[in-house]
Amino acid sequence: MSTSPSTPDRAAEAAIGEVLGAEAAAREAVALCDRQAEQICRQARLECKRIAQRTDARIERVRRSIASHAEQRIAALETEARACSGAPAEDTFPTSLIEAAVATLAAELSGGLDGGQP
Repeated sequence: MSTSPSTPDRAAEAAIGEVLGAEAAAREAVALCDRQAEQICRQARLECKRIAQRTDARIERVRRSIASHAEQRIAALETEARACSGAPAEDTFPTSLIEAAVATLAAELSGGLDGGQP
């Protein structure tokens, strides 16, 4: 018997070597993909954080603008209310004229102006 491996044994050993080499290459490729995926996820998280910060800043600017507009409008309405509260309305008559008209009407209705004649 010969101590050297036969051709089929050498072919089997070569095939096993190829399989083991391919397996190692596949492990390296998977590890590389894992690292790349982690980097992509880190970048995506950073981008999400930047977007959230920009959105928060925009919301705050809009909120401040609305609050400022509301404060200005409230101040204008308060000024208008103060101006209106001290002055009589333009279409009001002096109280004395209204009282005289009421007295005349009451007298007419009760017959007091012309001696009780209807």
